[in-house]
Amino acid sequence: MALMEKAAGQGHAWAMHELARRYGTMNEDEQGLAWITKAAEAGLPGSMFSLGRACRILLATSSARTLDPRPPVSRVKWHPAT
Repeated sequence: MALMEKAAGQGHAWAMHELARRYGTMNEDEQGLAWITKAAEAGLPGSMFSLGRACRILLATSSARTLDPRPPVSRVKWHPAT
């Protein structure tokens, strides 16, 4: 895992995604979410999808609903295509 962390730290998007997956299986959700976010920001499509799924799950929890009771769709800021 040390080599994976080194590669991720050097900006390798796949390594970031793989670290997120591994942290997720170890129930280290905060670190996993941080790495999947970085991988998505680096442009890895699979990470973008995984980050979207994670956000959807988080928004579906009761604690997220108490923070913002609006339906998830109404929380999204829509931007017109240019």
